[in-house]
Amino acid sequence: MTVLSRGVLAIAAGYAALGGLTTISSAHDANEFKDGEGMDVVRTTCTRCHSAAMVTQNSGSREVWQLRINTMQSSHGMPAIDDTTESTILDYLETHYGQKTSSRRAPLSPHLMPANPYEIDSVND
Repeated sequence: MTVLSRGVLAIAAGYAALGGLTTISSAHDANEFKDGEGMDVVRTTCTRCHSAAMVTQNSGSREVWQLRINTMQSSHGMPAIDDTTESTILDYLETHYGQKTSSRRAPLSPHLMPANPYEIDSVND
């Protein structure tokens, strides 16, 4: 066994000891829908055209999901669905993939900001 092979095995063993392999195997779960009422309808309807990951990587309010459905129907050839099916889909998506709170950090306080080299000094004008 070469030094490189032993090194790769050592890294893999360390990664596994830290639970890294669990993380790798659970990445597949991100491509599956969350369990809940309406999941089968969403899976059947949405995966006709794209993978579950296309849905599960997104979030939005009911209005946002409705807009996405409308856009897929008007611009991407999605067939019309009856009102009951649409309501089931929207209920499920709103519940399990609803609008996320902002994940951006809060802005820095002005006193922590560096000086703006392009700011016009009105005193010297």
